[in-house]
Order: sequence, then structure tokens, then C-alpha cells
Amino acid sequence: MLLNLQAKVDRLEDIARPYEMPSSAPAATCSMRIISDEEQLLFDALISADHSLHKLMHSPLAEVAEDNMGPFLRTFTVLRKEVFGFFDNAPQRADAQETLGN
Repeated sequence: MLLNLQAKVDRLEDIARPYEMPSSAPAATCSMRIISDEEQLLFDALISADHSLHKLMHSPLAEVAEDNMGPFLRTFTVLRKEVFGFFDNAPQRADAQETLGN
């Protein structure tokens, strides 16, 4: 699931690559302890996706930025539901497995 998420982030980064990060980019710091390779991959993916979306929101593609973000958000939602075991009903679990293969 994490590799699938990373693939979606890579695609999002490719879309945002031609655009500059706006000078008004928000910044925040926090202390964090990452104790596994999986956590590092997830953290890096989320940071990259956030940067890409911020660039897209301040680009000529702003009107469709959410559309470009869609594949990442859907994949992240599946991962989050699977990791935390949050499913509204059993049929969703089958749908999640189909999405993971895409």
C-alpha cells in the first residue's frame, strides 16, 4: 500500500514540477521520532504531496488541483482505512482491495 501511495505521490510531483513554490508557502516545525522505514516512507510521501498540492493551488492548474490530487487522496484513504481498520461496512473492504491494485 505504501509503494502504491508513493507512486501516486510521484505522479503528483511530476504534475507540479514545472511550477514554483509560492513565496507565501506556509511553514511549520515539529519534533518527530520515526522508528521504521514504513513510517519514513509515509512521512516523506505526505510532505511531498503537501508541497505539490501547494504549488498546484498557486499555478494555472489551480482550478483542477483537486482533480490532480484525487488519485493520491483515494489511495491514502484506502491505506488509512486498512491500517486503522476503519470500514463502514464489509463491501467497502472488497472495494479497497480493488483500489490497491490500481
